[in-house]
Amino acid sequence: MILGAALRRLRIKAQWGLRELSRRIGTNPSLISNWESGQRTPSSEDVAGYLGALGVVGEDKKRILNLARSLTAGVVIAGDQPMPHYLATLLDVEGTAKSATVWEPTLVPDLLQLPEYANEVLLALGQSRDRTTELAELRELRAKMISGPKAKPVTAYIGELVVHGLVASAETTAAQLWHLARLNQKRTNVTVRVVPSGISCHPALSSGWTRYELHQPVVCINHVISGSFVHDRSGYYTQAVAELARIALTEKESTRTLVHFAAKHGESQQQEGPRTSHLSSQQQRLPGRTDIRLK
Repeated sequence: MILGAALRRLRIKAQWGLRELSRRIGTNPSLISNWESGQRTPSSEDVAGYLGALGVVGEDKKRILNLARSLTAGVVIAGDQPMPHYLATLLDVEGTAKSATVWEPTLVPDLLQLPEYANEVLLALGQSRDRTTELAELRELRAKMISGPKAKPVTAYIGELVVHGLVASAETTAAQLWHLARLNQKRTNVTVRVVPSGISCHPALSSGWTRYELHQPVVCINHVISGSFVHDRSGYYTQAVAELARIALTEKESTRTLVHFAAKHGESQQQEGPRTSHLSSQQQRLPGRTDIRLK
C-alpha cells in the first residue's frame, strides 16, 4: 500500500492519466490502478518500467525501487524524519490517504502543533536548536494534510495530560489549546477529542500513532523525531480507533475542556511571569488529577 501511494503520487505530479501511462509501458490501466491501490503488488521490473515511463530519476527513483524490493507485510520503512526517504514516504501516504486518525497520549500531534509549541517541546525533549528548527520546518511541509484545497478529514485523539500538563510554557500551551479549540468551533476538517485518563485500559495506551485510511490501512508509529510504517492487517489499530471513539469526550465536551484549560494556563502565565518550557522543570508542576468532564 505504501508503494502504491508513492507510485500514484508520482503519476499525478507528472500529470499523467492511467490510460496514457498504460500505453507507454504496455499494460492494462486496471492493473496500474490495482498497483496504486495496493490490491496488486508490482514486481521490481514493473516498478522500474513505471518510473522510466514517467521519467523519474535520482533519489526518487532510488527510494521507490528500494521500497519495491523490501516491501513486507510488517514494517515497511523506518527512519528519522529529516531523512529524504522517510519524509517522502510520509508525504506519499498523507497525500494519498482519504482520512487519518491520530492518537497522542502526552503531546499535541505533529500535524496540529503551532510552530512555537513545536520548538519548545523539541527543545525540552533534548534536541539542539538547529535540529529543532529543521524538525519544525518539516511539520510545516505536511500542512496540506489538514489545510488547503486537498485537506483530508483528520480526527485527533489527545490524552488528558496534553491539556492539563505543561510540556511547553504556560503561555505557549494556552495558545496551542486555543488553536485546537478553534479547530472544533469552526467545524474544519479537523476534529479534536480529549481522552480522559484512568477510565479504560485500551489498545492505544502503548504509544502515539497515526492510522491513515488508504485501500488498506497504514499506520505510522510515532517516535517524536522518527517513525515506522506498518500495515494494519490484523486490525489492531482499527480496534484501537473504535475504542478511542467510545471513551473520548464528545467534540463539544472536548472543546469546552480545551477552552477551560487554555484560560487556566493563560492565567497561570500571568501570575508566574517569565516562562519556562523544559520537561524536567515541569514534571513536578503538573496539576493533580482533574475531573476532565467539565460541568
